[in-house]
Amino acid sequence: MRGLVVAGMILVNFSMLGAGFQQFAIYPILAHADWVGFTVADFVFPAFIFMVGVSIALASRSSEGLNARTFKRIVSRSVRLFVAGFILTNLLYQWMHGWSFDGGFRLMGVLQRISLCYGAAALLQRRLTERALLGMAIAVLVLYWPLTLMPIPDGTVTNLWTEGTNFVSWFDRVALLRCWEP
Repeated sequence: MRGLVVAGMILVNFSMLGAGFQQFAIYPILAHADWVGFTVADFVFPAFIFMVGVSIALASRSSEGLNARTFKRIVSRSVRLFVAGFILTNLLYQWMHGWSFDGGFRLMGVLQRISLCYGAAALLQRRLTERALLGMAIAVLVLYWPLTLMPIPDGTVTNLWTEGTNFVSWFDRVALLRCWEP
């Protein structure tokens, strides 16, 4: 599965870069759906998150628990992935904007989000019982729904059928998208 998802990621990214910079036409299935819909491009990130979860479960079969060495290894791996993602995201972002640092830096990208998911999931998996993990997964899914229905602080009317008009999207734009703006 990992090989197929990586191949899909390369195909989607190459087609998007080619379309943006070389004016190539791309197949619609290789572009992200505007808002309602699902394409090959929309499958890549969830597949990576799924593989991270499976890898954590398979690697944590031992009854080692969460000792200092394991904690340090998990945090170190998560930080390295976050930093690598930050560098790659901003190199591409600056290249696309003509190396103008007037637009600031992007804090969150795909690798940064994967690193945060990995770090949290690996630490929780080592610390909690299977029953507690199941309860936490259910709680996250149930509590996420009210977040999408909360009023948006900027006064925009919440509408789940319109892109970017819910609290979760607002929080992502305001708190996570940029770490520095001039």
